[in-house]
Amino acid sequence: MWHQKDDSSDQRMKWENDHFDWGEEQKGKGQADDQRSDDSEQVSADGYVYSDYERKPAEVDSQVRTLGMMCHLAALSFYFGIPLGNILGPLGLWIFGKNKTSFVDYHGKESLNFQICLTMYMVVSGILAFVMIGFPMLAIGLLASFVMPIIAGLKANEGVYYRYPAIVRFIK
Repeated sequence: MWHQKDDSSDQRMKWENDHFDWGEEQKGKGQADDQRSDDSEQVSADGYVYSDYERKPAEVDSQVRTLGMMCHLAALSFYFGIPLGNILGPLGLWIFGKNKTSFVDYHGKESLNFQICLTMYMVVSGILAFVMIGFPMLAIGLLASFVMPIIAGLKANEGVYYRYPAIVRFIK
């Protein structure tokens, strides 16, 4: 008996890959962990295993790494009294360095995406503070707005392509 090949799932996957940016974590999703081809690339020579939010260090010089780090740390200008400095600082550095190297382009986009999401989160938390729900959310947001750019800046200075967890990537 003749059977027609059902390739609708293949067509759907091709359509999804063409229309969505899944990122590194979605590659090889259906394969077993021990069969993934990119696992060997995520372990350094000294045995350090990179998490889902970071990739192997890039081979870039120290000036480029410093500029990538500054894309993240410029967000802390908000704490020095600059209104919207958490967005304007990374935006300025990203515009300055995005055409120079892909490393700075990547870190500028990541920092901007995180700061845009965090600003939206803080606005919603501020509104919810009127009904007392938002105060713990504001505290978590303030802590994250201080700690996460420092972590990302340190990773960028090491040459790692760091990804902020749980954010929407508006700028791709």
